[in-house]
Amino acid sequence: MCINNNVNSSALKHNSESIRGVSLGGWLVLEPWITPSLFELALNITKSVLVDEYTLCLQLGPEAQPLLSSHWASFITKSDIASISSMGFNMIRVPIGYWAIQKQAGDPYVAGQLKYLDKAIEWCKEYGLKVQIDLHGMPGSQNGFDNSGQRTSPPLWLQNDDSFQISVNVLRFVFAKYSLQPFRETIHSIEVVNEPFGPILGRSKIEEFYQLASEMSQTYDIPIFVHDAFLGIDAWAGFQDTTPTQVTVDHHFYSIFSQAQIEWDRELHFQNVIKLGNMLAQSENSKVVGEFSGALTDCAPYLNGVGLGHRFDGTLQQTIPIGTCSNYKDIAKWASEDIVNTLKFIYLQIQVYERSCGGWIFWTYKTEGAWEWDYTKLVAIGLLPSTINQIINDNQVLKDLYHP
Repeated sequence: MCINNNVNSSALKHNSESIRGVSLGGWLVLEPWITPSLFELALNITKSVLVDEYTLCLQLGPEAQPLLSSHWASFITKSDIASISSMGFNMIRVPIGYWAIQKQAGDPYVAGQLKYLDKAIEWCKEYGLKVQIDLHGMPGSQNGFDNSGQRTSPPLWLQNDDSFQISVNVLRFVFAKYSLQPFRETIHSIEVVNEPFGPILGRSKIEEFYQLASEMSQTYDIPIFVHDAFLGIDAWAGFQDTTPTQVTVDHHFYSIFSQAQIEWDRELHFQNVIKLGNMLAQSENSKVVGEFSGALTDCAPYLNGVGLGHRFDGTLQQTIPIGTCSNYKDIAKWASEDIVNTLKFIYLQIQVYERSCGGWIFWTYKTEGAWEWDYTKLVAIGLLPSTINQIINDNQVLKDLYHP
């Protein structure tokens, strides 16, 4: 692999204390592309359009509780935590929605998730893993994406007193409960909100919430992660400098969610990782790459949203096709070049993020069939090695970078 030798190799140093994490996406907060069977089952029952957890619960009514309870009990079990530990990860990130703790008036969501979060923490303690609790969905939606629980436009998080107060209540509850034993020694950090969309919500409202979170962090002695709110790598450096608590900025890097990016060849995808690594290494503040994947296409069914199509094959509105998605649904049909490029992409990202910042968290641990995103499936079929140390210690990728 020959990428580019204009890379700051001296800045990329191994960090023995790196976060090496994986997210449990699609478990306690539903995402249609991670577990499409849940949505297809609900569709068969309701005969209604279901695009997120909100509409699924709304249309199913009383039938939502048993369906989701069964999913929570089976999608992630103790054996999964044992497997994550055996692979060499040292942390899991667990997304959860505000509605697990306090709902807004009229919310159709069902609760019961905390029982399973608590079990996961117990299992992680047994297997020597740390846990990050990730507030992945906030009232009114912090980004308008289905991953917030409600696909809506525009996002309305913090846009009224009710949204603000419930968010504060939920955050305080999480700090208060999980600062106590038997949880505290296993809790690594709290991500105070996942992917708030700063360009629409406005930085000032987000920063006000981050400041409150920082004060709670100091009170309860739990470190916090704050997402960059899509405002840039150094957008929160000043905030970090003025807070008395440990604040880590979380960056999520994907290169498939614009027409320009989906048209990149593999070299441009790889060069972008190197560019991001250099930018991270040059920033002095605490930061991690809290989401990334092996995706070089947006072909996973429902990835862009139920009914919205894909950029790669031009079925998403106002996009230009550059290929077909038909083969990407079954890895047995992938071209060998696509398999090699996906694996190189994962290797490269893990090695660069390991060396350029405080660590990384892969998105996600498992899916029903989104191969580019599914760490455990890629291990199970032998494409990824059984332990992450085999990736971290495979120096050939970085040798190729510095000696093309």
